[in-house]
Amino acid sequence: MRYNNSCNIIKHKLLFLILIILCINFLEYSFLSFNSICCTNSSNYSTLYFSQINGFNNITDFWNTEKYRLDNYSVNLWIGSTQQIIDQNTNKKYNKTEISYEIPNWVGFTQKTFRINATLFTPTNETGELSKIPGFILFHGLGGKRQDNFQYAIEAITKQNLNIAFLCPDHPGHGESGGPTYSPDNFYYEGDYNKTSHNYLAILAGLRAVNVLSSFNFINSSAIGVGGFSYGGLTTMWITSIYNDKIKIAIPIIATGGLIWSYRESLINLVMQKSYEQMQQFWKIQGKLMDPLFFIGIENYPEICWFIGTNDDFFPYEGINASYNAVKLDSNHKWLQISPNAHHILFDFKGSFYYMINYSFFSAPAPPKISIINSAKRINKKFFGLISQDSFNIEINIEKNPEISIKSVEIIYKYKDIFADPWRRIEMKQELSNLNYWIGEIPTPWKNSITEYYIIVHLNTTQSIWFSSPIYSAGNIQNDLEFLNYFLIFLIILAPLSLIIYIRYKLDVIGSSNRIVKKFILKSKDSNVINLKEIIDLKQ
Repeated sequence: MRYNNSCNIIKHKLLFLILIILCINFLEYSFLSFNSICCTNSSNYSTLYFSQINGFNNITDFWNTEKYRLDNYSVNLWIGSTQQIIDQNTNKKYNKTEISYEIPNWVGFTQKTFRINATLFTPTNETGELSKIPGFILFHGLGGKRQDNFQYAIEAITKQNLNIAFLCPDHPGHGESGGPTYSPDNFYYEGDYNKTSHNYLAILAGLRAVNVLSSFNFINSSAIGVGGFSYGGLTTMWITSIYNDKIKIAIPIIATGGLIWSYRESLINLVMQKSYEQMQQFWKIQGKLMDPLFFIGIENYPEICWFIGTNDDFFPYEGINASYNAVKLDSNHKWLQISPNAHHILFDFKGSFYYMINYSFFSAPAPPKISIINSAKRINKKFFGLISQDSFNIEINIEKNPEISIKSVEIIYKYKDIFADPWRRIEMKQELSNLNYWIGEIPTPWKNSITEYYIIVHLNTTQSIWFSSPIYSAGNIQNDLEFLNYFLIFLIILAPLSLIIYIRYKLDVIGSSNRIVKKFILKSKDSNVINLKEIIDLKQ
């Protein structure tokens, strides 16, 4: 019995010691710097990337030859009957027409061509007032189908009242289109690009879609836009660089360049069914024919607006600024909408998407230009100057058309060295003496941390329309009182655990001893003799 009680005491002491060690390890773990995500507003990303692969700077030279191959194959356009449909949400009419056309297959492939199926949406033009209208091509994502994008086309024509044609094609091997279906083998291609890569076929199909849409006599061929989701966003950036003289605006959604910075956990590795190490080698060699960074750096790239989340599961965070900086346009002709904490799906982008179409084709005011006027760390000394708690002040200027009214401006910031810390928001204040001037401050983190931020400007409109700046670094924001926060975390974790261990100790050890003594006393009542030494021995 004494042996069992001693074991229980040792067991609880060991458990208590283990818990203390775990608490200490947790605190040490919190001190670690999580720098797998890093980005500053610098063009050094693309420069570094290009230098890593032997000075290869642009892939469009390759496509200057390949696009002529496309032109040598007949379109063989088929146009089905047009249906006039009433939208149930708005009770407005729109036209829907099924079409198909041919594109060439891989070089040297037995089947020389295959058909792409697409759906064309147009206004009904019942009044006859419309002459030539703009056209927009919207590409779906990998594994999707053209029907995924119908809602955006219908809403643009009916709810947004935009007199524009939308063409929604199926990618090769997707939906009802012919051609090779996507597979890891033709994404992670190991043969010649124009003989084995699915991306090559996607680009051919995208270029053909531009030509087909432009060929309709009711389309203004000088007012063509392209956009798409994920794989469709990649296609958007690829074909815009090749047909930069035919495309007026590009709107890639949940897609950027800089794929070499894809993380070990990136889902793009799963799509390719390759290890992280294999993919890193791929991006340096074959991947240069896929990464949009090697396309969008051309001269005279059209206007572009990216829609992307900070936590995208496929496209690396570094690619946001890298892509923005790679395009050789000033900030009056390229824009961003960066959704904080968003993954590979966006929930608040449609208003801004339609705004960009309205701006590009219907003379709506340009999105506001966000300029950082001043940004500096403010060192707050406390306790007779012995303790420093930093914050970061930001002053911005917003250049906008007088027709635009600003609803609010936010700083979106993240403490990178705090594990699992989300992107946070804090509103900026408008300067009364200069209504285009806004000021704000990133507060002191609970521990020292490298901090990054960007600005979001919300327009004062009935629907949610907003745009953002590129991402900037605030450097290391210091908090000398972080040790108190660690001590508090230590107490918060240790106190309830200690209480639980103490209760278990009372129940298992002390309670067990008391039960044994009580049983002994009851057994000794008949003899009316209780040996005190025996009781002490039992408790031990």
